[in-house]
Amino acid sequence: MYVHDKKEDCCGCTACMTICSVNAITMENDEEGFKYPKINEKKCIHCNMCRKVCDFVKQHDWDALPRPVVYAAKQKSDKERAASQSGGLFAALSDAVLAMGGVVYGAAYDGEWNVIHKRAETKKARNEMRGSKYVQSDMQDTFHRVGEDLKNGRIVLFSGTHCQCAGLKSLLETCRVKTENLYLVDIVCHGVPSPSVYKAFRDFMENKYHGEIKGFEFRNKKFGWHNTVESTWINGQEYDTMLYRDIFYGDNALRPSCYQCPYKNVVHTSDITIGDFWGIEKWAKDFDDTKGISLVLINTPKGKILLNRISNNIALKESNTVDCLQPCLQKPVSRPATRDQFWQDFENKPFEYILTHYTNDYGWKTHVKKTIKKTAKTVLPGSAIVFIKKVLRKS
Repeated sequence: MYVHDKKEDCCGCTACMTICSVNAITMENDEEGFKYPKINEKKCIHCNMCRKVCDFVKQHDWDALPRPVVYAAKQKSDKERAASQSGGLFAALSDAVLAMGGVVYGAAYDGEWNVIHKRAETKKARNEMRGSKYVQSDMQDTFHRVGEDLKNGRIVLFSGTHCQCAGLKSLLETCRVKTENLYLVDIVCHGVPSPSVYKAFRDFMENKYHGEIKGFEFRNKKFGWHNTVESTWINGQEYDTMLYRDIFYGDNALRPSCYQCPYKNVVHTSDITIGDFWGIEKWAKDFDDTKGISLVLINTPKGKILLNRISNNIALKESNTVDCLQPCLQKPVSRPATRDQFWQDFENKPFEYILTHYTNDYGWKTHVKKTIKKTAKTVLPGSAIVFIKKVLRKS
C-alpha cells in the first residue's frame, strides 16, 4: 500500500516517511526509477499523519500570499561566479549561514555520481552542492536531520526544489518544530528527471569512452552563461554534449507529479527563490556580462534579512514580476504525448536508441544536418541558407 493512490499526487519529498512514528514507511523505486512512499501495513497504526502532512495535495491560495521582491544579482567575485552555474547566489547565501555557525543542506554527488542531499558545516563540503543538478535528488533522512539541527538550536539553510522546501516546511510545522533559525531557499525548477535515465546516460558515456567518469557538469560555462554544455571527464579527456539535456527538456523523463505541479507560480512559500535570470539581456543588457546572472525572489522578511547579510559581496538590480517571468514560474510543463512510448523504449531498447530518437545531438542524421549547415554558411547566400534550414527542420 502506498501513501497516495496516484503517482501524480506524490513529489517524493519524504515528509510522510519522516513523520511516521512507527517507521512504517519506506521510499521505494518504481519501474521508472522514482521513489514513492510505501506503507508496511503490519506496522501501520492508521494515524493518517502521512497524508495530513503532505503539502503537495493541499489547496494553495497563492493570491493570499505577498508578491515577491525581485532582483537580478551576481557575485562581485568572478572566481565565485565561475564556480557557479548562474550568478553565484547559493554560494553567497550559504557562506553567510556558515559564517553564523550554521549548517547547509543541498543536492550533491555521492561517490558514484548519484545526486543525493548532503549536510555541510564547511565551505569545502558546501562546494559539493554548487552547480545545477538535472535529476531528482535522493533525500534519504535529510528532513529528520534538519529537524534535529533546529531542535539543537542550529541555524540551517535548506536548498531544494519548491516541493522539497514545501514538504519540509509542512513537516516542521506539523511537528511543531521552531523554524526561526531555518532559511528555506528553493530553486526555480523545470521538473525532475528520473535517476534511472541519468544513470543510463552515465553508463553510456563510460562504455563509449572506455573508462570511469571522474567529473561531470550539467552546465559548463566555458563558452559563456548563454551557451553552456554538459561536460563529462573520462580518462583525462573532456567530452561535451547536449544529449542528457535534450532528454531533460524533452520532458518525457520527468516525474509524473511534475506535470501537475501546484508550485509553478511567481509566489513561493520559501524565504528566497533563486535561479537563472533568463531574459536579463532584454531589459538590463548592461548588467549581463555573459558570466551568469541569478534571479532572486525575496518572499519573506527573513529572506530579506539574509540577502542584506551578503549585500557587500553581490551586485543587485531590482526588477519586477513581469520582466522576470519564465515558464517555470507560470505553469507546469505539459505531459508529452510521447511519454508512454519513451518509457517503453527505455525499458526494452538500448540507450543509444533513446539518444537517436529523443535528442537533437546524436545519430547520423544530426551530423549530416550540422555538416550541411556549416558548409552552407561558407558558400551560399543568406536566402539559400534560410531555405535549407526550412527543409532540414522538416526532415
